[in-house]
Amino acid sequence: MYISSKQRSMDANTTTQSDIVCKNLAKEIEKLIERKRLYLNPNLSKANIAFMLNKNEADIDSVFSLYVCNDFNYYLNELRITHAAILFINNNSHLYSMERIGKESGFESYESFNKISEQLTGMSPEEIREYVRLRNSLNGMFRHENAKDEGANDRSSLEIK
Repeated sequence: MYISSKQRSMDANTTTQSDIVCKNLAKEIEKLIERKRLYLNPNLSKANIAFMLNKNEADIDSVFSLYVCNDFNYYLNELRITHAAILFINNNSHLYSMERIGKESGFESYESFNKISEQLTGMSPEEIREYVRLRNSLNGMFRHENAKDEGANDRSSLEIK
C-alpha cells in the first residue's frame, strides 16, 4: 500500500489507484481519531488505530505520515490542546483545575499538558485560557498558524465537534 515519494514524483499529475486507496485510508484514520475523540486517550497509538481499522500498523504509519501529518504525537497533541481550548471557552471552565482540564483533554499530567501547550502555542495552559476567553476563538493560537516557514505542519482546519 505504501507509495514511495520517488514513485509519486515520477508522475505528479497521475493519480494511481493505490494513491486513491491511501488517501481514503488517511481520511478514515482522521475520521476515527477526531469524530470518536480517540485523542482523549493518553495511550492512543498507531497500533490501536491499526487494530480498530483491521489494518497493518506499517500501512497506518506510512499513510498517516504521507497524508495526514508527519508526526503522530504532534497531531494528537494539537487535537488535545484544541480540545482544552474549547473547554476554556466554556463559561464554567474557571471552576476546574488545569490538571482536570488537561486530563479531560488526553494528557497524562499537568506537566505534560503545560510542556505541550508551550511547545505548540508558546503559551501556558493558563495563558491559553485567557487567550481564547478574550477572543472567544482559537484562531491564531498555534505557532504554525503564524509561521512563515513552508515546512510547518498546517493543521489549522481542525474540526472538533
